[in-house]
Amino acid sequence: MRIIRLAAEGMRSEDVAQEVGVSCPTVHLWRQRFLALRLPRLEKDAPHSNSSSWLNMVERWFREITDKRLRRGAFVSERALINAITSYIDNHNQNPKAFVWTASTESFMRKIRINKEALESLH
Repeated sequence: MRIIRLAAEGMRSEDVAQEVGVSCPTVHLWRQRFLALRLPRLEKDAPHSNSSSWLNMVERWFREITDKRLRRGAFVSERALINAITSYIDNHNQNPKAFVWTASTESFMRKIRINKEALESLH
């Protein structure tokens, strides 16, 4: 999360990479990932969405950290839990993977059309 925090503070990607000790492509991957969350100062010219896909990304991330780190953990204190979360994030930042949207435009538009028809039939 340090990458995102520094980027949100307005630091250039090259400076963030140097500060955190990762490559520029790693910083760019994290910026792209968090563009979906619409964080201020990271957005710039990102396209706007009227859907809840950003919320799905947040839920997906929390499910991942819960499944991979928290579910079977035994934490003796709040500090131990915070350390486990921070450790997971630091580990995860070393090998970030960008989310790739796999749904086709046609399937997405079909779902919109179906939902629109369903809503209009209620009136």
